[in-house]
Amino acid sequence: SGMALQANYGYKIFETPKLAGSLEFHFLANGQRKISSANQSTTRDLATLYATPGFRLKFMPGSKIAPYAVFGGGYALYEQSFFQLSGSSNTAPRFTHRGTIMYGGGVDLPLWKFIGLRAEVRDFYSGSPSYNTSADAGRQHNVVLGGGFVLRFR
Repeated sequence: SGMALQANYGYKIFETPKLAGSLEFHFLANGQRKISSANQSTTRDLATLYATPGFRLKFMPGSKIAPYAVFGGGYALYEQSFFQLSGSSNTAPRFTHRGTIMYGGGVDLPLWKFIGLRAEVRDFYSGSPSYNTSADAGRQHNVVLGGGFVLRFR
């Protein structure tokens, strides 16, 4: 867990009274966060970055509450610590590059003219970082709960 910063740019490609579709680019950076494990050779901390183009399908786009679904895929970067939990030097590579599939959903709440609020959940499903354990041999879900402001430019 930790605090992430994210930015999202969407370009609307169609809109009807019931549906709106947008191409989007989502960027998320999650700073250094500590890892807990009984295995002392595990990487001590980890930072992540995701850059994922995708498609957003919004339902009832002109309503007071506009839910949406989003999916896409792109790039995941994991930055491992220089140290293991034991304090020894980390033998894992400093940077691990992976592909990621992103999907999720949320809701937009228009407030005033071009300003609104957004709440969402996204899952970045990617290859694992280099944890220095057998757990890093597969893929992992990276679920992010987010919220913020929406600025609409027409």
